[in-house]
Amino acid sequence: MKYPDAMTLIEKLNSINEPKSIPLINDPKNVPLRGLTTIGDFYDKFVKPRLPKKEIVLEWHEVLMEYIKETEVMFPVRLFNSDSDYDKLRRGWLTKTDTYSYFYTDNFHAAYYCKMVYDGFVPSSKDLLKAYNNFDFPSRFGKITYEEKKNLIIPLGKKDPGINSSGYKIAHIYNVGKEYYFNNALKSLKDLSDNYFPRGEIGEWDLPYEGGKCIRKKLSDENARKILVAEFLRFVHPFNYFLSPKIKEGKDVGEFKPLLSYVQQEFSNIYGDKYKEFLDLILCPPTNIQNLQKIDCKEETLPSFEAKLSSSKDIQKTDCKEPKMEKKSNTGSNSIQMKVGEIVRTCLIEKLTNGFVSEKEVGYLEEAGYSKEKLGINYPLLKKNLKKDDELDVRYYRDPVNIYGEEYRICSQWFEKNKELLEKWLASHDKKKKR
Repeated sequence: MKYPDAMTLIEKLNSINEPKSIPLINDPKNVPLRGLTTIGDFYDKFVKPRLPKKEIVLEWHEVLMEYIKETEVMFPVRLFNSDSDYDKLRRGWLTKTDTYSYFYTDNFHAAYYCKMVYDGFVPSSKDLLKAYNNFDFPSRFGKITYEEKKNLIIPLGKKDPGINSSGYKIAHIYNVGKEYYFNNALKSLKDLSDNYFPRGEIGEWDLPYEGGKCIRKKLSDENARKILVAEFLRFVHPFNYFLSPKIKEGKDVGEFKPLLSYVQQEFSNIYGDKYKEFLDLILCPPTNIQNLQKIDCKEETLPSFEAKLSSSKDIQKTDCKEPKMEKKSNTGSNSIQMKVGEIVRTCLIEKLTNGFVSEKEVGYLEEAGYSKEKLGINYPLLKKNLKKDDELDVRYYRDPVNIYGEEYRICSQWFEKNKELLEKWLASHDKKKKR
């Protein structure tokens, strides 16, 4: 472990929000996005200055190469994490075989790896294996149902790595869910999972495990392991992603294929033979490897886009204006450009944490009736001392905010119908209050 010598992997994961090593996307010290119109300009002035240190990335490569060879290795699988039908969700549920295990998760899991890379923190493969198998390596989901939590064996993280709140998304070069070259054909991860690590029925998770949770047992399969290795490396390896701006309007530049091809070529030049070793393991099409040095798209024009500014806790470092109103549409109604959840995570938090709400009203906002009357929501806006096993836990944003020296979690149960009352409340709190 390189940084700092006294810190363990578990300690790092439990304090993953520190230090603030990733600069805010709207930091005035950064090159502004406006004017970066070609792939070459965007890479040179936006992507490249935000790449982690080469030596750290190469150290992580060695760790991950060792980890995938470990016995009893555990793989996070980015599948079965988004569906309106609860019966199809499997996030945090564990499947074990004799030689490996895996659990389903969503894209947020990669943020833990990304943040450790940017912080210069490099654990050993043994530490990584121990953290997974002792269920100390967390996942983090935006919302999780009570039913899902029954079989959730992977812990939910309390700290936010801060990638999204700094204004970025993790842009994967090779899509984690698509284009796996297996048995001489291109297949999606979902198609491969049907044969090798299927979703399965809920009743399959019926073997008692620690803490009253359940696991599913399967026979090990070398083809399944090969695919899981490819998915894992695409998912978390720093060879396969870069920081891209979160998009407010326009096309997602982080998914623009010519840009991804150009970054892949640059990474090949930076990391050399180690990068080719990585490509051999992620089941990419052979033509991709053969064409690495034939890509000529530096002068190609990027699609138009407008980036979001950083939000959440970092909103205090930016200007938070009232939600912008558009002109009346053909229906005769006004619409707010910002979605209600975005307003809550930006402007509402800014009002609460910067003295625009009196201490007395903060107390009222802990009451369901007052919150319903003023904001139209069905739960208290603010909750203190909310524990993971509390049935209301899933109704509140994971990260607490500090209001007058107290830690509160904010209700996440908002709908578009709440916008009008929320906007009215925000407009009435335009001046700082006395405590």
